[in-house]
Amino acid sequence: MKRTWPIIFLIFFGCHQKEKSLLLKDYFDTTSISKVRMYNYQGTFLLNESQLKVFKRDLGNSKPIDQSLKLGAIGFMIFYNQDSCMIYSNSTSSFLECPASLFRTREEKDKTTWESRYFSSNGSNYQNYKPTK
Repeated sequence: MKRTWPIIFLIFFGCHQKEKSLLLKDYFDTTSISKVRMYNYQGTFLLNESQLKVFKRDLGNSKPIDQSLKLGAIGFMIFYNQDSCMIYSNSTSSFLECPASLFRTREEKDKTTWESRYFSSNGSNYQNYKPTK
């Protein structure tokens, strides 16, 4: 009986450990982004190398949410692996709408279940990006 208590203890607490929260970078390799064209209140422009590095980190740290939103005040076209897609955000940069194509391979046949995925931007503000000279 003395040996069963430690086993029960380990099983109980092992099963109740908090699951690791997934981020956008767990679904899409943000390091594959080679270029970003930003569309925000500052205008339309390409991010420079230092902005691109911060952008990839911020985008990758976005958290999935279980909501469907209509976004579009801010947008950015990301270019990755000889492909591109448009991601939209709201005016406060608090949410992102990513097309399903970002997470699916071109070879997948069943496109009927393709839906946008939504993320919390986790505090990133895409209005802070400005064109550089």
